[in-house]
Amino acid sequence: MFSRLFRPGGTTVPKPTEVSSIKQDQAELEKRISLAEKGSRVHLLLVLEHCVSLYQRFQALEQLSDVDKAVQQLEDLLGDIHRHREYEAAILSHLSLACILLFEGRRQVRYIDRAISCCDKALASDLSRTGPIEIFSMVFHLGVGYNMRFGHSKDDRDLTLAIHYLNVCVLSKPSGDLMPSALNEAGLALLSRFERFGEQVDIDGAIALQKKSISSPGAENNDAFHKWLGNLGKSMRTRFERTGDPNDLEQGIYYVRRSMKLIPKDSIMMAIRLNELGALLCCRFEHSGRLPDLDHAIGYYRKALEIVLAEHPEKPRILGSLAYALFKRFQLLKERHDIDESIRLHEQFFDLSVFLRISIPAGNYSNAGLSFMERHSSFGRNDDIERAIEQLREAVKPIHPDEPMSSRYVNNLGTALLQRFHWEKRPEDIDEAISCLRQALSTSSGLEGDAHVAGWLGNLGNAYRNRYAQSNKGEDLDSSIDYYQQSLRRIPQGHIFHAGIQYSLAEMHGIRHSATGGWPSQDAFICISHFREVTKTISGSPGVRFQAACGWARFCRPTPLSLEPYQIAIDLLPQVVWLGTSIERRYKNISSTGDIVNDAAGAAIEFGHYDLALEWLEAGRSIIWNQTLQLRTPLDDLATVQPKLAARLKEIARFIEVASENPSNSRLFGEPLPSEKQSQMHRRMAEEWDERVKQARLVPGFEGFMRHKKANELVRACKSGPIIVINVQTSRSDALIVLPGSNEIQRVALPGMTNETAKAAHAQLIRSLQRGGVRSRGFTNRRTNLEPGMKSMLATLWVNVVAPILEALGYNETKAVPPEEMPHVTWCTTGYLSFLPLHAAGIYGQPGRRVFDYVVSSYVPTLGLLLGASQNTEPPRGMTFIGQSDSLPKVLEEMRSIKKQVPSEQFICLDNKDATIEAVRGAMRESSWVHLACHARQDTQDPRRSGFILHDGTLELAAIASRSLKYADFAFLSACQTATGDESMPEEAAHLAAGMMIIGYSSVIATMWSIQDDHAPMVADRVYAYMLKDEKPNSRRAAVALYGAVKILRETIGEDEYVSWIPYVHIGV
Repeated sequence: MFSRLFRPGGTTVPKPTEVSSIKQDQAELEKRISLAEKGSRVHLLLVLEHCVSLYQRFQALEQLSDVDKAVQQLEDLLGDIHRHREYEAAILSHLSLACILLFEGRRQVRYIDRAISCCDKALASDLSRTGPIEIFSMVFHLGVGYNMRFGHSKDDRDLTLAIHYLNVCVLSKPSGDLMPSALNEAGLALLSRFERFGEQVDIDGAIALQKKSISSPGAENNDAFHKWLGNLGKSMRTRFERTGDPNDLEQGIYYVRRSMKLIPKDSIMMAIRLNELGALLCCRFEHSGRLPDLDHAIGYYRKALEIVLAEHPEKPRILGSLAYALFKRFQLLKERHDIDESIRLHEQFFDLSVFLRISIPAGNYSNAGLSFMERHSSFGRNDDIERAIEQLREAVKPIHPDEPMSSRYVNNLGTALLQRFHWEKRPEDIDEAISCLRQALSTSSGLEGDAHVAGWLGNLGNAYRNRYAQSNKGEDLDSSIDYYQQSLRRIPQGHIFHAGIQYSLAEMHGIRHSATGGWPSQDAFICISHFREVTKTISGSPGVRFQAACGWARFCRPTPLSLEPYQIAIDLLPQVVWLGTSIERRYKNISSTGDIVNDAAGAAIEFGHYDLALEWLEAGRSIIWNQTLQLRTPLDDLATVQPKLAARLKEIARFIEVASENPSNSRLFGEPLPSEKQSQMHRRMAEEWDERVKQARLVPGFEGFMRHKKANELVRACKSGPIIVINVQTSRSDALIVLPGSNEIQRVALPGMTNETAKAAHAQLIRSLQRGGVRSRGFTNRRTNLEPGMKSMLATLWVNVVAPILEALGYNETKAVPPEEMPHVTWCTTGYLSFLPLHAAGIYGQPGRRVFDYVVSSYVPTLGLLLGASQNTEPPRGMTFIGQSDSLPKVLEEMRSIKKQVPSEQFICLDNKDATIEAVRGAMRESSWVHLACHARQDTQDPRRSGFILHDGTLELAAIASRSLKYADFAFLSACQTATGDESMPEEAAHLAAGMMIIGYSSVIATMWSIQDDHAPMVADRVYAYMLKDEKPNSRRAAVALYGAVKILRETIGEDEYVSWIPYVHIGV
């Protein structure tokens, strides 16, 4: 009977039907115990049998209360042991195992102390009636107990005793299924010693023993077989972290997955295995950079958390694992909710560990510090870097200085100090940072194969680089390069760190070249070589490769050699602004790309490649809008040759659009977060989209499928008059002119317009509007100090931009002709020029020096939008007027002025309570023209969420676009600031007017700022009178119609009322 409890490997886990039987047996035993004489031999044997029954039920239900009962009963027996000394060893051995179970369940050291004490006493007691199996079990549990206590105490004496006793078990060569248990536990003890001292022989020995354990005869039939598989998986991961051998990782994943097939899905053991599988996949991600591995790891961690009870001691471990994985994903995707959740989980980990009285490993302090560091690096919160350093100082306190992991924690502290120095320039921080980083390397002996050491060398390179920026000492510069070189030599070619280290080395060679002067130089060639290699690497993130291309291009900027890396940078933009990330993240990524597109176009222009400049400007502008257009690309041609591929692309596109339109409202810690499952599916679909597009490009005739348009395609957008594409740079600007029917691209140099000039003009415009009280539709114009600033800004645009272009076009004579006979130009601007009114440029007070004296103006965000607009052949189908007359004066007057010009059967009016979201969506779906006289809301973080404020809420662009708008043709946005973009990303046209073009309206009238209510009816009346003349609706008349209407408004109120007539603009065809 006793061996049922003694034997390593435990008892068979009862099935549900057997649990019921066990409960019945327990009830019967309890009855018999109550009838037996307390202190008698019969009573003792019945209690021991009851303990076995309690243990069996614990195995099935995982309720520690069963073990508590067993402990209490065994302690009672010991209290009266003087009558039956021959059973003392058996009772102590029972009690030892029960205490081990309680320690595993509660992580309280008093239990493991008691377990060891019981085993010691048992072995010192009378063993005359104890068999060899029972003695083996006592020695075995003593070894297990010492190894468990070492995990808590870090006392080397515990580890030595654990290995001694477990080796005794192995050397005794026990029969049957005892040997696999001994081999497995001996392997775990060697694993502990490896983690303590870092000797390769220990981890190799551990794995050898554990592999022997699972291959022993009869091992697969042992109830503990799944544990041995899981333990082996952990050991394989541990060795991978040292050697970087991917075979170890794959084997580890195999063993853990195999283990999971043998255990109940909702058991604590399953949670433990899910946690280990997540750790293995995290390691594989860190090695290869494959995002699906990290996503799956996070999914497994979340599933594990669902299994464990709120106060189970495994929960803190899983919380810490998930926190670290989210930190790693934030590093890659930069989604704010990931790093915020990571920090919250770390805080939960600490709170729960304290509550459960579980000791906190140094690694968890370190990981929490890393999360705070990362959030500080991305968002600049000063308290985050202070908390990071605080946590990392805690991490280095409780560990042995010579423990291998101490190197990592000291290194992390050094990087945090380096980061604070970078922000706050405290001299003591850089010195301490270098000291920590050097200490980490000095204690990393035996870690030659550890890829992390290469990272630490790279960190030292960063530290000396930062100190060089302050000291300007050549030795700091040389030291930085030396450490980067050492790092690069040690890190495997395909490792995720490789590209980042090589990029940093390239930068430092470039800095040394600049410091020493002279071209060419060895440093210059090395710099270019490293940059080129980074752009080609597969393991490097798109962000690092993009930055390498930019660095390479700027290093070669004075020469045509810069064109190759500029092309690479442009080609990488869709990966940097990846379809698989959230819209908000994509817009932030665009902001971080800087002026590279304008710089690239400038270089192409400088060396006479005007066609290349046009292509690059098109590819690098309105990237996110273009992604939306790509998802809606008609696939009819592809479907004729590859119907299955076209159908799948259509399915994926729809999924991605729906995922973007309907973000999850799930909440975590009281704050809304995207659904983990939905976010991961979004990324998988984006990955498949990329692969399917590549497949389509292999189909003959589809080599250019969804690629950036070439110049010979783009020039076809020019039909009704010249298109002027203006590239604004730091030192100069240039205009590229495309003429109808011509493949030639002309260049006009604009040396007087720089990015700073445009920025200053924009600031001047904003100040004028603020002084004028322009906020929302219905403002009253206050002309105090308005005229001089506005006039100066308009004169700047005339002198530096418009006049040179008009002269190049030959538009140098004013003619008294009707608007429809005037030349029509379309402006496509970049940088801060995108926020300025070129259509009103002029030197006012001097006849013939205003743009509208020569041309009718339109705008367009990209030439591609004009190409798409030109393809709409649907006949016109009526107009919908949408208003909110209760909140906006003159809306009824505006509606009446339009209604009188449109046949009643073709006019739908939705005002006030009738203008609901659903009603408006339905009407827009059936109408060609739409007029919106209501307030609008712009969301620069996610322009798809911009929209029009209706009776029951905001009608967002995403909601409008979710239904087919096959008849969409013309939109008049008589609302506030519908053509105003976001200063942080001027190339993205992040405004409502551009959004309306994207979703199908080829011609749009909008406003650059708020308009006056008194003027809206008159402008609308004149616009529609012209567009509907001869009772033939024609949206292609919109630009001329608006020109004529604004001309009348200007003549009525006075030319110097700039703020009232300038905001009206036409966008599109």
